[in-house]
Order: sequence, then structure tokens, then C-alpha cells
Amino acid sequence: MPRARSDMRRIREVLRLRDEFGASQRQIADACRLPRSTVRDYLERLRASGLRYADVLGWTDIELEERLFPPPGASVRPVPDWRHVSRELGRRGVTLRLLWEEYLEVHPDGYRYTQFVQHFRAWQGTHAEPRLRREHRPGAAIEVDYAGMTLTIGLGAEARQAQVFVACLPYSGYVYAEATWTQQAEEWLASHVRLFEHLGGVPGCASACNTGPVSGVIGVQ
Repeated sequence: MPRARSDMRRIREVLRLRDEFGASQRQIADACRLPRSTVRDYLERLRASGLRYADVLGWTDIELEERLFPPPGASVRPVPDWRHVSRELGRRGVTLRLLWEEYLEVHPDGYRYTQFVQHFRAWQGTHAEPRLRREHRPGAAIEVDYAGMTLTIGLGAEARQAQVFVACLPYSGYVYAEATWTQQAEEWLASHVRLFEHLGGVPGCASACNTGPVSGVIGVQ
């Protein structure tokens, strides 16, 4: 039977009182309104796991439960360093699947990909960095840029690198992309022409904020 989420909150509080205040078993029991036998069981499990309060700050309830209450005969799966995963995702060409494969090379008995993603998304939900919220109006703007990474295109026995032009309608999240050989002004402008032909129009009374092959926003003037 799944353990109630409130149990995990109480265990975190037990761990916090032990590590940050050096509270005794009796003091923890009084503060958490728990039987001393329950507190003793929690503390023994925490001691056996070697966990400290700082270790579990980024953990989900599921991860904490799996570490402290593994099913009979089950091995404890190593928990990835989610902060490291988050930092690595900011690098060019790095994906969650790639990071999972690297994790699995070190921990063959670790999480399967679906679980890896679920745990990471849960961690993200509790560690989201503050962001400036932008309000978008339908069809008011298009964000454009080159992807940075290139594509390898085969030309007979040879191969050539192509640039990737990307545009996005920020309100809907609709994405348009195409490959061009260069990022020269001629290619940049031609990509815009094909973009607007594909969309069947332009965003409002559009005017380009940039005159060269750099990132920018096309929006209402």
C-alpha cells in the first residue's frame, strides 16, 4: 500500500530537527506529534541510509520513500544529481536521453528513462528558477534565430554542414525550421520570405528589429 505523502513530510521534519537543531528523540516526537516508536523507526532508517537533511532538499517524496522504504528484496536505485542534470541541459546538444544514458553507464541498475524523466520533472517543479513572465498576444510577434547547431547533409559521397533557421510564434509555440547553407544576409532574408509564405501572412504590422543574420523578434511596430 502506498505510503501517505504526509509521512514523507513528517520524515523530512524529523530529519530537519535532528540535523539543524540536534533535537533528541523525545523532542522530535513532541514537536511532530508522533509516537516515540515511530520516531525511533524513522531515525534508524535515516541513520542506516546515511542521509542528511541537506541531501534530500532536492528530492521528491517518491525518491525519499524508495530510499527509506524499499520493497522487500528490492535494491535501492541511485538518485542522480538533479542539479548537475539541470546544468548540463543548458549546454548545446545535450538532451535528457543523453544524460540518462550517461547515468545508466555508471549505474546499470538505475532508473529507466521514463522514471528518470518523471523524477527530474518533479525536482524541477520544486527548484524552478525565477523567470520574467512575458505576456504574448496571438499573432503579434515571431521570434527568429539560428539554432547554433548544424546539420550534416549528404551530397553524394560528400557531406556538408547546413545552418538551421528557426522561428517560433510565442503565443502558440508553433515552430518553423529550415536548413540553409550559410547565415549570410541573403539566406537570412530568404528564410523569412519562405517563413511568411508558409504561415500565409506576417505578424500584425511587422517590422524586423534586426537587419542581419542575428537573433531577434519580428513584431508589431
